[in-house]
Amino acid sequence: MRSVAVDPELRGEGIGLELAQFAMDGAVDAGANQAWLFSRRSGPFWQKTGFTSAGTKALAVALASIQQVQLFTETGQLGREVAWSRRFLGCCRCR
Repeated sequence: MRSVAVDPELRGEGIGLELAQFAMDGAVDAGANQAWLFSRRSGPFWQKTGFTSAGTKALAVALASIQQVQLFTETGQLGREVAWSRRFLGCCRCR
C-alpha cells in the first residue's frame, strides 16, 4: 500500500477508508495475503483498516525488491520509519 489521499474538504466522511478498502479488496482478488506500508503520522487511520504495527526490518525483508525499501535502506532512513502490516484471511468483503 503506498498511500491514500483525500481532499481536505472531504476528510472525515469515510472516503479514505473506502479507498483503502478498495485497494485491499483488489490485492486480495489478485492473490495477496498481506499488505505492508510505512506511515509515521497516519497510524490511527491505518489501524482502523486492520493494520498493526510491524517491524521495519520485517517489511524490508518482505519487500526487499521494492525501490522505496531499497532507498530507505541505503540512506539509513529505514530506521526512522514506522511500518504497518495487515494479513488477509480471505475475501475483504466478507468481514
